[in-house]
Amino acid sequence: MIKEQLTIEEARIVAECAKDINKIYQYAQIISENGYESFKPRKFQKDMLNGFVNSYESDEQGIKRNYIVKSTRQCGFTTGLAVYALWFAIFHPDKCVGIMAPKDGQATEILYRIRDMHSRLPEFLQPKTKTNNRSCIRFENSTQIFACAASSSSVRGKTVDLLMIDDFAHMGGRETDDFMMSVFPTQASRMRAQMIIGSTPTTTNHPFCMLYAKAKMNLNSFNAIEIPWNCTKGRDTKWKKKIIRDYGEEFFKHEFGGEFMEE
Repeated sequence: MIKEQLTIEEARIVAECAKDINKIYQYAQIISENGYESFKPRKFQKDMLNGFVNSYESDEQGIKRNYIVKSTRQCGFTTGLAVYALWFAIFHPDKCVGIMAPKDGQATEILYRIRDMHSRLPEFLQPKTKTNNRSCIRFENSTQIFACAASSSSVRGKTVDLLMIDDFAHMGGRETDDFMMSVFPTQASRMRAQMIIGSTPTTTNHPFCMLYAKAKMNLNSFNAIEIPWNCTKGRDTKWKKKIIRDYGEEFFKHEFGGEFMEE
């Protein structure tokens, strides 16, 4: 649990952070080119995280809590997931958070970021851990965050309140179909569960493309978000021309432009 004996000021900060995710950013330390510094969300990150929180906390009937995010490369989407997962775990007791990616190493890397942020929080915001290893963190508030490769058996026997799947479009073939058939119905059957799927796009026949297209047309339970190529500082027309000159237009369209490839 968070430090038992809090000062009046510490109690005020804890209450503010629990109510508003934006209040914890100054205490969440992330690694950058300049070393560790407070998380300073870009506009899309701030909008995205507020959307996650508001939809999860809402009691509005029929609210869409799930999100599918079409992301450009190296934009900070994964960092945003890590910040949200940590905030959620600290202030929502008795919950289970799942971090998944096509490869186990990708998922555990996100958990490493979460563990690193947790270790750098001030003591009054830092819940103690009962389990803290490569694939799982369990806090004293009985909330756990686990990380593993996405597969049809990933959440077997688990009740997952917040499920995050990164790089979803890079899961291959039958593996993706089996995962969707086993995991998606489990999440859909729970009224308060939230699923967040994010990825750079691949081909038009991948389920990620189909899910995203339906979300854009309001035909499924997902809110659609697109993160544009110029969402980060330094990515302007000059930068775009340089990338295209060095690597080609198709490379830019696929890696940064958010376009799905025909197959």
